[in-house]
Amino acid sequence: MDEMFHHTMVNSMLPRSDLQAIIEYKHQMKVIQLNLQRWT
Repeated sequence: MDEMFHHTMVNSMLPRSDLQAIIEYKHQMKVIQLNLQRWT
């Protein structure tokens, strides 16, 4: 629920392209974290 609220806030503040970049960045971080957990 908190995450959705945060996304809505960001969505209203940023242009679409910036929002897309942030979403992709966050997704990338999650993937990297999962990979790190897998290897350690």
